[in-house]
Amino acid sequence: KRLQVESFRAVVNAAATTLGLDGSRRPTIVDFGCGTGNLLLPLAAEHPEADFVGVDLNPRSIELLARRARDAGLTNVQSQVGLVEEYTGPCDLALALHVCGSGTDAVLLQAQARNAAFVVAPCCIGKLRDGGLKSVAGMRRAISTFEDTHTNDGDLETDDDDSSEELVVRPGNGMPAMRVIHPRSRWMRGEVQRPVYMGLAAAADWSGHAGVDAMRAFTGELGRLPRAAKAAVELDR
Repeated sequence: KRLQVESFRAVVNAAATTLGLDGSRRPTIVDFGCGTGNLLLPLAAEHPEADFVGVDLNPRSIELLARRARDAGLTNVQSQVGLVEEYTGPCDLALALHVCGSGTDAVLLQAQARNAAFVVAPCCIGKLRDGGLKSVAGMRRAISTFEDTHTNDGDLETDDDDSSEELVVRPGNGMPAMRVIHPRSRWMRGEVQRPVYMGLAAAADWSGHAGVDAMRAFTGELGRLPRAAKAAVELDR
């Protein structure tokens, strides 16, 4: 990920004036799905004039991030265990490096709600679904503070079918909730039906198979369709 971290750094630095990193104000930069801070910490060290917030649903990752920030003497870093879609704090720039599946869409909606800038590098496009990944859905339930096991209409939620769980971004502070649905844009919805769109997402995630080198799959003729499919999904976002 080193090159991707450097790419994020280049984009952030290029937008320094717009973000207020020139000292005109003190912006808040949020790293959604921050992990242990491999992206957040270098940026925080380079930009002490900004406040950085790391959000991740893995308590162990947040614990390690806080320790690394403390050991590095970084006083402009905060961290919290939580879901991307439930973040209610300030955000002038949203970062998302390898936030899986629909999680990237949730980050984009968090930025949209605040009219904030964003830099994202999506992954696991083939796992797009309205309710998020099965593994993430399970972790979401594990850390949820809600004890009510019923939906708003009184139907009992079960763990057997994660497709019943919709991904809703709740930015708080009087901002309306927003539901993640696919396709994302009216343009794409007018072009393809949902099953075809999910087929595009699956094709976009192809990176070779037994006997086909991943680099050859990406750069050669075999990768032409996956590259076009990924371009379509990202344009839709």
